[in-house]
Amino acid sequence: MKCMRVFASTVAVTLALGSTLSAQEGLRNHVTVESKTVCAGQKGANVHVLIENAVDIRHVTLPLVVRSGKGDAFVTTIKQSWGDRLPAAKGAALSEYLITSLYSKRECQCAGTTQTGFGPEFARDTLENAVPGSPLGVLFTRLRMTGANLPAGKDSTGSAIMTFTIGEKAGTFEIDTACICPSNHLMYVEQVSPPRGVDPGFTKGVITVEACKK
Repeated sequence: MKCMRVFASTVAVTLALGSTLSAQEGLRNHVTVESKTVCAGQKGANVHVLIENAVDIRHVTLPLVVRSGKGDAFVTTIKQSWGDRLPAAKGAALSEYLITSLYSKRECQCAGTTQTGFGPEFARDTLENAVPGSPLGVLFTRLRMTGANLPAGKDSTGSAIMTFTIGEKAGTFEIDTACICPSNHLMYVEQVSPPRGVDPGFTKGVITVEACKK
Protein backbone atom coordinates (compact mmCIF):
# COMPACT_ATOMS: atom_id res chain seq x y z
CA MET A 1 0.00 0.00 0.00
CA LYS A 2 2.86 2.35 0.86
CA CYS A 3 4.32 1.81 -2.61
CA MET A 4 0.94 2.56 -4.17
CA ARG A 5 0.66 5.84 -2.20
CA VAL A 6 4.14 6.92 -3.28
CA PHE A 7 3.30 6.06 -6.90
CA ALA A 8 0.02 7.99 -6.70
CA SER A 9 1.81 11.06 -5.24
CA THR A 10 4.43 10.91 -7.98
CA VAL A 11 1.72 10.76 -10.66
CA ALA A 12 -0.10 13.73 -9.09
CA VAL A 13 3.07 15.86 -9.03
CA THR A 14 3.89 14.86 -12.61
CA LEU A 15 0.40 15.80 -13.79
CA ALA A 16 0.57 19.16 -12.00
CA LEU A 17 3.93 19.97 -13.57
CA GLY A 18 2.61 18.84 -16.94
CA SER A 19 -0.36 21.17 -16.60
CA THR A 20 1.93 24.13 -15.82
CA LEU A 21 4.20 23.33 -18.74
CA SER A 22 1.21 22.99 -21.07
CA ALA A 23 -0.04 26.44 -20.04
CA GLN A 24 3.43 27.88 -20.72
CA GLU A 25 3.65 26.05 -24.03
CA GLY A 26 0.29 27.55 -24.98
CA LEU A 27 1.98 30.95 -25.28
CA ARG A 28 3.85 32.11 -28.38
CA ASN A 29 6.13 35.01 -29.25
CA HIS A 30 3.86 37.26 -31.30
CA VAL A 31 2.85 40.91 -31.77
CA THR A 32 -0.66 41.76 -32.98
CA VAL A 33 -1.86 45.17 -34.08
CA GLU A 34 -5.57 45.65 -33.53
CA SER A 35 -7.86 45.88 -36.57
CA LYS A 36 -11.03 47.91 -36.19
CA THR A 37 -13.54 50.25 -37.82
CA VAL A 38 -13.54 53.98 -37.03
CA CYS A 39 -15.38 57.05 -38.28
CA ALA A 40 -13.98 59.69 -40.62
CA GLY A 41 -13.03 62.74 -38.57
CA GLN A 42 -13.05 60.77 -35.30
CA LYS A 43 -10.86 62.06 -32.49
CA GLY A 44 -9.28 59.89 -29.81
CA ALA A 45 -9.36 56.65 -31.83
CA ASN A 46 -7.18 54.15 -29.96
CA VAL A 47 -5.36 51.34 -31.77
CA HIS A 48 -3.69 48.83 -29.47
CA VAL A 49 -0.60 46.71 -30.05
CA LEU A 50 -0.80 43.41 -28.16
CA ILE A 51 2.34 41.64 -26.97
CA GLU A 52 2.50 37.91 -26.35
CA ASN A 53 5.73 36.37 -25.08
CA ALA A 54 6.45 32.75 -24.28
CA VAL A 55 9.71 33.68 -22.53
CA ASP A 56 10.71 36.30 -19.97
CA ILE A 57 12.04 39.33 -21.83
CA ARG A 58 14.27 42.23 -20.83
CA HIS A 59 13.90 44.37 -23.98
CA VAL A 60 11.17 44.84 -26.56
CA THR A 61 11.37 46.84 -29.80
CA LEU A 62 8.21 47.58 -31.79
CA PRO A 63 8.98 49.54 -35.01
CA LEU A 64 5.83 50.22 -37.04
CA VAL A 65 4.72 51.94 -40.21
CA VAL A 66 1.30 53.55 -40.60
CA ARG A 67 0.39 53.93 -44.27
CA SER A 68 -2.61 54.97 -46.28
CA GLY A 69 -4.55 52.32 -48.17
CA LYS A 70 -7.81 52.34 -50.08
CA GLY A 71 -9.42 55.72 -50.62
CA ASP A 72 -6.34 57.53 -49.28
CA ALA A 73 -7.73 57.24 -45.76
CA PHE A 74 -5.21 58.34 -43.15
CA VAL A 75 -4.70 60.15 -39.85
CA THR A 76 -3.95 63.77 -38.97
CA THR A 77 -2.54 63.42 -35.43
CA ILE A 78 -1.00 60.67 -33.28
CA LYS A 79 -0.25 60.27 -29.58
CA GLN A 80 1.76 57.32 -28.22
CA SER A 81 1.28 55.79 -24.77
CA TRP A 82 1.80 52.63 -22.71
CA GLY A 83 -0.64 50.39 -20.85
CA ASP A 84 -1.70 46.84 -19.96
CA ARG A 85 1.39 44.83 -18.92
CA LEU A 86 3.77 47.71 -19.73
CA PRO A 87 2.46 50.82 -17.96
CA ALA A 88 4.74 53.84 -17.79
CA ALA A 89 4.70 53.73 -13.99
CA LYS A 90 7.95 53.64 -12.03
CA GLY A 91 8.82 50.08 -11.05
CA ALA A 92 6.82 48.48 -13.85
CA ALA A 93 8.40 45.86 -16.09
CA LEU A 94 11.04 47.27 -18.49
CA SER A 95 10.49 50.74 -17.07
CA GLU A 96 14.06 52.03 -16.86
CA TYR A 97 14.38 53.02 -20.51
CA LEU A 98 11.33 54.00 -22.59
CA ILE A 99 11.27 55.51 -26.08
CA THR A 100 8.29 56.66 -28.15
CA SER A 101 9.39 58.27 -31.42
CA LEU A 102 7.91 59.36 -34.74
CA TYR A 103 9.45 59.47 -38.22
CA SER A 104 8.26 61.01 -41.47
CA LYS A 105 11.21 60.32 -43.77
CA ARG A 106 13.13 57.31 -45.03
CA GLU A 107 16.65 58.63 -45.42
CA CYS A 108 18.87 55.82 -44.18
CA GLN A 109 19.75 52.18 -44.63
CA CYS A 110 19.13 49.80 -41.74
CA ALA A 111 22.36 48.23 -40.53
CA GLY A 112 23.13 44.80 -41.94
CA THR A 113 20.38 44.98 -44.57
CA THR A 114 19.57 46.56 -47.92
CA GLN A 115 16.30 47.87 -46.48
CA THR A 116 15.63 51.59 -46.43
CA GLY A 117 14.61 52.57 -42.92
CA PHE A 118 12.86 55.46 -41.24
CA GLY A 119 15.00 58.25 -39.84
CA PRO A 120 15.73 60.78 -38.50
CA GLU A 121 12.95 61.19 -35.92
CA PHE A 122 10.84 64.34 -35.82
CA ALA A 123 9.37 63.76 -32.34
CA ARG A 124 10.30 61.84 -29.21
CA ASP A 125 7.58 62.31 -26.61
CA THR A 126 4.12 61.16 -25.53
CA LEU A 127 2.36 64.32 -26.71
CA GLU A 128 -0.18 64.63 -29.52
CA ASN A 129 1.77 65.32 -32.73
CA ALA A 130 0.59 66.42 -36.16
CA VAL A 131 1.21 63.79 -38.86
CA PRO A 132 3.06 65.15 -41.92
CA GLY A 133 1.71 62.45 -44.24
CA SER A 134 1.87 58.80 -45.26
CA PRO A 135 3.87 56.72 -44.51
CA LEU A 136 4.55 57.42 -40.85
CA GLY A 137 7.22 55.59 -38.84
CA VAL A 138 6.35 54.83 -35.21
CA LEU A 139 8.74 53.35 -32.64
CA PHE A 140 7.93 51.89 -29.23
CA THR A 141 10.87 50.44 -27.32
CA ARG A 142 11.70 49.77 -23.70
CA LEU A 143 14.21 47.79 -21.70
CA ARG A 144 15.42 47.16 -18.21
CA MET A 145 18.86 47.60 -16.68
CA THR A 146 18.48 46.20 -13.16
CA GLY A 147 14.69 46.29 -12.79
CA ALA A 148 11.92 43.83 -13.59
CA ASN A 149 11.65 41.70 -16.73
CA LEU A 150 8.38 41.27 -18.59
CA PRO A 151 7.32 37.76 -17.51
CA ALA A 152 5.97 35.29 -20.05
CA GLY A 153 2.33 36.14 -20.72
CA LYS A 154 -0.19 37.70 -23.06
CA ASP A 155 -1.70 41.19 -23.22
CA SER A 156 -5.42 41.53 -22.69
CA THR A 157 -5.84 45.08 -24.05
CA GLY A 158 -2.46 46.05 -25.52
CA SER A 159 0.78 47.37 -24.00
CA ALA A 160 1.52 49.93 -26.74
CA ILE A 161 -1.21 52.38 -27.74
CA MET A 162 -1.57 54.80 -30.65
CA THR A 163 -4.30 57.42 -30.34
CA PHE A 164 -5.26 58.98 -33.67
CA THR A 165 -7.33 61.78 -35.06
CA ILE A 166 -8.78 60.22 -38.20
CA GLY A 167 -8.82 62.11 -41.50
CA GLU A 168 -12.00 62.93 -43.41
CA LYS A 169 -11.56 60.40 -46.23
CA ALA A 170 -13.25 56.99 -46.04
CA GLY A 171 -11.26 53.88 -46.92
CA THR A 172 -8.53 51.97 -45.09
CA PHE A 173 -5.07 52.43 -43.66
CA GLU A 174 -2.78 49.75 -42.26
CA ILE A 175 -0.21 49.39 -39.52
CA ASP A 176 2.64 47.02 -40.34
CA THR A 177 6.12 46.29 -39.02
CA ALA A 178 9.05 48.31 -40.34
CA CYS A 179 12.75 49.05 -39.93
CA ILE A 180 13.80 52.21 -38.11
CA CYS A 181 17.45 53.24 -38.32
CA PRO A 182 20.04 52.45 -37.29
CA SER A 183 18.89 48.86 -36.75
CA ASN A 184 15.53 48.76 -34.98
CA HIS A 185 13.66 45.68 -36.13
CA LEU A 186 10.76 43.89 -34.44
CA MET A 187 12.47 42.01 -31.62
CA TYR A 188 12.33 40.67 -28.09
CA VAL A 189 15.47 40.07 -26.02
CA GLU A 190 15.10 36.99 -23.83
CA GLN A 191 16.32 37.07 -20.24
CA VAL A 192 18.97 34.35 -20.42
CA SER A 193 22.74 34.42 -20.02
CA PRO A 194 23.91 35.78 -22.37
CA PRO A 195 20.75 37.66 -23.50
CA ARG A 196 19.31 36.23 -26.72
CA GLY A 197 17.30 37.92 -29.47
CA VAL A 198 13.88 36.49 -30.33
CA ASP A 199 12.06 37.28 -33.59
CA PRO A 200 8.33 37.31 -32.77
CA GLY A 201 5.60 36.67 -35.31
CA PHE A 202 3.55 39.66 -36.41
CA THR A 203 -0.04 40.37 -37.43
CA LYS A 204 -0.63 43.77 -39.02
CA GLY A 205 -3.68 45.90 -38.29
CA VAL A 206 -6.11 47.18 -40.91
CA ILE A 207 -8.18 50.19 -39.91
CA THR A 208 -11.38 50.76 -41.86
CA VAL A 209 -12.58 54.36 -42.00
CA GLU A 210 -16.28 54.88 -42.61
CA ALA A 211 -18.32 58.00 -43.24
CA CYS A 212 -20.47 57.75 -40.11
CA LYS A 213 -23.69 59.63 -39.56
CA LYS A 214 -23.34 62.71 -37.36
